[in-house]
Amino acid sequence: RHPREEAVSRRALTSSASKTRYRVINEGGMLYQFLGDSVVGLFGIPEEDPGYLSHAIECAGGLVDVGASVATEWQRQLDQIQPAAGVHVAMTLGDLQVLSLRPLSRTHMGVVGDCINLSARLNGVAGCDEIVVSNMLYQRLPDPVRAQFQELSPVDAKNIGRVHAWKLGPFGAPAPDSEGHRDNRRACRRRNVSSASGLRATSGNG
Repeated sequence: RHPREEAVSRRALTSSASKTRYRVINEGGMLYQFLGDSVVGLFGIPEEDPGYLSHAIECAGGLVDVGASVATEWQRQLDQIQPAAGVHVAMTLGDLQVLSLRPLSRTHMGVVGDCINLSARLNGVAGCDEIVVSNMLYQRLPDPVRAQFQELSPVDAKNIGRVHAWKLGPFGAPAPDSEGHRDNRRACRRRNVSSASGLRATSGNG
């Protein structure tokens, strides 16, 4: 749903893009590209920093926070209640081929790899405010971090086949119990994540 004032849409898009760019770069990643309402970030290139998996998972959690912030402000401008809001995050691990997009120039570079395609497929599996990771990435995480993930049913990835994946989240505010109290353990759980890699996030606004 779009508000009547175009300025509201522009502010929301600008806020989302600027905050996303900050999160990726601030965590040591490379902002590869925006694709509509999606963003692709790369970690571990051009040099494989020992802590790049940790930075990537922290970035993923930060993007969930960004999505919640932008979605909340967006909803304030609308009459209709949005049925879903937030971001879908997918993360994969694998080799990338870095290539020049112009002859004899390094000004414009691109990347090609199966992990980019797999990330796009897993992004469609993730729900709002969820992080879905490939099995290869999951196996690289420390035991305390892996314990927070849930195993998903095999995913039929187009042009790839059936793949094994894991889910973390959703991170939305928990519902109140019968006495009106909220259990904040699930909402705070992501902040305890210390480690994860290659990343794609898509807006989940209705």
